[in-house]
Amino acid sequence: MRSTVITFSSALLIFASIISNVCTSECTFKQEADVIRCAFALIEQIDIEHINVHPAFSEISTLCNSFSTYNGCVAKIRPECRRSMMAQTERIYNIVCEKPFRERFISQRHCLKALESNSVKINECISNHGAMFNEQLTLLDSSNNFTNSRCVTLQNYIDCAFTAFYEEQCADAIKLEMNFFEELFNDTEDGCDLQWPQLHLHYSEEEALCDGTGTCTCPEGLVYNETSSKCADINECTLVTHNCSQLCVNTYSSYRCACDERYFQLSGDGFSCIPINKDPLWLLFAHGQSIWNISDDGKNLQLQRADLEKVAMLDFDYKEKR
Repeated sequence: MRSTVITFSSALLIFASIISNVCTSECTFKQEADVIRCAFALIEQIDIEHINVHPAFSEISTLCNSFSTYNGCVAKIRPECRRSMMAQTERIYNIVCEKPFRERFISQRHCLKALESNSVKINECISNHGAMFNEQLTLLDSSNNFTNSRCVTLQNYIDCAFTAFYEEQCADAIKLEMNFFEELFNDTEDGCDLQWPQLHLHYSEEEALCDGTGTCTCPEGLVYNETSSKCADINECTLVTHNCSQLCVNTYSSYRCACDERYFQLSGDGFSCIPINKDPLWLLFAHGQSIWNISDDGKNLQLQRADLEKVAMLDFDYKEKR
C-alpha cells in the first residue's frame, strides 16, 4: 500500500510541474490530457522519496522500454504540443536511451545501484544544504531553463552523492553522470557550471597466494608488490599494453576501451572506434599555394583551392563541410 501511495504522490507532484509549464496555445485540452496519460509510462519510474534529480539509471533497460511505450502513445500528438509539456523529460530520455549512453549505463549498473540505495541519506544531505522540496524536481519538469536555484540544487546533489568512497570505487560511474549533464546542457545557453570531484582512481590490494617456498602468485591482471607483499592492480593504460585504438580506461585487474563520443562509437570488438558519420574520410593538406584532399586509401586526390598567396593553416568545419 505504501509503494502505491508513493507512486501516486510522485505522479501528482510531477504532473503539477508539467501542467504549470504548459504553453496553452500549443495544445488543446484533449491533447494535454493525452500527453499526461501517455507520460505516466515515464513518470511511474520516478520516486520522489528517492533520488529525483533524474530517473534511476541502474534500471536503464526498463526506462528505455517505457520511453518506447511513451513514444508510441504520443505518436499522433503534434510535436509542438508535446514539447510544450515534456521537453525536458523527452530530452533526458532521448540522451540516455541512445546506444552509447545506454550501454555505458548498463556496464555501470552496480555502481549506480549502490548510489541509488543511498538515496535517503543523499536527500537528507541535500535538505541540510537548504534546498527546498519543490526545488528537488530539478530535471523532471518541462522547462529547458536552468535557474540559479535549480543549479544550486544540482550542485548540492553532486556534493552529497559522490562521497570519498563512491569516488574511489565508482569513478567511471561519476564520469558517466558528468557526461550525461554535459550532454543535457550542451544545447542550452543557461546551463549550470557544475563543480565535479577530482577523480583519483585507487584500488585496494589483494592478498597474494604464496606457497611454502616463498613463491607468490596473483590473479590475472594483478602484479605482486614486494613492498606490501600483496597483489596490486596493473595499469595497462599507463604501460601501453592495451589494444585500444583511441582511449584506454583502467579498471581493476583489467581495462576497457573508449572513443571520442562526439565523432566515434566503440565497435563490436571492444577495441577499435568507428565513425558515427558514415561520410567518406578525407585528409586535407596544404601544398605551397594550394589545398588538396586525399581519400584515406590514397587512391583519390582532389584539388580544393588554387592560386593562393600562401597557406599557413587550415580551419575546416566537418558539419558544415567548409
